[in-house]
Amino acid sequence: QVIAALGVMEDELGGPVPLDEIVFSLRIDFDIRKSEAEVLEILKSSKELQLVRKDSNGWTLTAEGGKVCDDYLNKNFGKIEI
Repeated sequence: QVIAALGVMEDELGGPVPLDEIVFSLRIDFDIRKSEAEVLEILKSSKELQLVRKDSNGWTLTAEGGKVCDDYLNKNFGKIEI
């Protein structure tokens, strides 16, 4: 769900996503309430799995993370029209 929220916000912002925007997307788009500390721990674990990257501007998905995001969104919300 955190990977999916990152993907949604990355598409919306067109680049790296700050932590607070990921928390916001979880709450608004997925009705999930997690603290910044909880989300940060998940992101750190995801970084070790090479699903996300961190730079000075925020978080982005890797190619593999993008696949995980798309699979989750398609499975849980059906095909998304762009």
